[in-house]
Amino acid sequence: MTPSIADIQRIAAAELSTRPRVRYVLLLVVSATMLSLLASLWITEPALPLGTNVAFGLMAGILLSWVVFALWVLTRRRVLFGRDRLVASRMALGFSVASVIATLAIGSASSLGRQAYVGALAQLPLCAIAAAMLVRARRRVHVLLRRRQELETRGRAASSLEPRAPSLKP
Repeated sequence: MTPSIADIQRIAAAELSTRPRVRYVLLLVVSATMLSLLASLWITEPALPLGTNVAFGLMAGILLSWVVFALWVLTRRRVLFGRDRLVASRMALGFSVASVIATLAIGSASSLGRQAYVGALAQLPLCAIAAAMLVRARRRVHVLLRRRQELETRGRAASSLEPRAPSLKP
């Protein structure tokens, strides 16, 4: 199926609309706020146990990653056509899986055992949601790449049919 001009305009309007930009601004504000709150708590409590310091460091790294991602999306001057969704869903899945693994490790290495295992179990729906988001983002990018290829093929075919201007060289 060849996309129509209306389809292309609809896709471009959706990618360029302010609604996705507002979502990324919200992501930036929330992530930066959470990072600053976590950092201020971490800095003002110097006598935290090693495990807490490690957990705070991992959480700060995750929050910083979301801040950098939101800045990356917001500073692009061109349409991203799904790349942002693909990157975000990969990050979400990676962070969710890492969180489950870390919680299981804490459960096996400490006296928390059962509570940590319940915590890991409670995080599994987040992993499933992130995996579904990744599948959806990959499908979206695949559709967009296929449409681009169709347009390029149509453009090459149309340009080969157009009469060429005669050369002025002798």
